[in-house]
Amino acid sequence: MQKIVDISYQKEEYKKIISIKEIEEWSKEIIAQARLENVFFSIFFCDDKTMTELNKNYRDIDKTTDVLSFSQIEGEEIIWTNKKFIGDIVISMPQAVRQSEEIGKPAQSEVKLLILHGFLHLLGYDHETDDGEMDTIQKEYLKMLGETIE
Repeated sequence: MQKIVDISYQKEEYKKIISIKEIEEWSKEIIAQARLENVFFSIFFCDDKTMTELNKNYRDIDKTTDVLSFSQIEGEEIIWTNKKFIGDIVISMPQAVRQSEEIGKPAQSEVKLLILHGFLHLLGYDHETDDGEMDTIQKEYLKMLGETIE
């Protein structure tokens, strides 16, 4: 089985929230839903301090956020001729847990939603500028994947 996602954790305790196996399976389903082959990406689960630093450095916003994506393909015409790295997703695990508690759903469901959200950003979607296109696509993916995590 080819690796499709490289997972790393800033803190060992984050592994208890969602298993590596679940992340790998969810990532595989997302890639299949996108009808892509031979791609891989990374996910880094970090704390709020690290996320705040990244958000300040890359978006000039001095506070934490739930997910950031760093696409390696934005603006390119996507032609998949061999295994291609499409980018990095960074998720603040404490922020994901807070959000899940606020809306009363399991933290693992929130993390899955953030992985999907970050993945769509890797493909070039931007909910801040697209008049709802990314939100619509995200809901379609969730429905097709049989998830009720939103």
